[in-house]
Amino acid sequence: QDDENGAGDAGGSSDGNDRGVTWLSTAGTSESWRGDVDAYFEHVSALGHQLLKLIARSLGLATHTYFDPFFDRALELMNFNYYHATKSSLAEGKLGCGSHTDYGMLTILMTDQVPGLQVCRDKTRAEGEREWIDVRPMQDMWIVNTGDMLERWTNGRYISNLHRVCNAEGKERLSVAFFFEPNVDALVAPLQTVFKDQEGPKEYASVVYGDWLAQKYKSTGEVL
Repeated sequence: QDDENGAGDAGGSSDGNDRGVTWLSTAGTSESWRGDVDAYFEHVSALGHQLLKLIARSLGLATHTYFDPFFDRALELMNFNYYHATKSSLAEGKLGCGSHTDYGMLTILMTDQVPGLQVCRDKTRAEGEREWIDVRPMQDMWIVNTGDMLERWTNGRYISNLHRVCNAEGKERLSVAFFFEPNVDALVAPLQTVFKDQEGPKEYASVVYGDWLAQKYKSTGEVL
């Protein structure tokens, strides 16, 4: 895996005016640059909350603020990712970043103009039969990945998209990923108004997000 988190990784948990934003490292950064990043962090956080309202509307929920109580202390993480100028090789299993889904609700991604991100059309198919679609980077546009919690909340109506980074051009690549995740104590359960209109039973068990996230990190060996 070629991606490396940059020096400016930041994260926080929003709670009114006390957001508790923490920089994991400030090495090699200036106060002015960190100020710009902090402003961007707040901007994208606000976008995440607006997207929640649009999702609620799309599901026909009684109120567009349905998800707000689950995100009033949202876990928000932002990574700066650098990919080496190493050309990927599918035959050798060499990728910029292997295939995965994101654990939270939404990932709001800003990239440079170097392509590489691919999404899987149907993740239920066997690994060797999957079709991968190139995501064309566009100037001043965000890419939004739907995550595991949105799939669980909507009983699979919204799919947590499987994605990877395949560096076909062998160029350096930069991206900024903002992970918008529920409160750690949020109970995520399939919405009755969603699954009752679908054929078949409820497909997903209820989980407390923080407990589920800790188990995912433990199973993958990631640092929590």
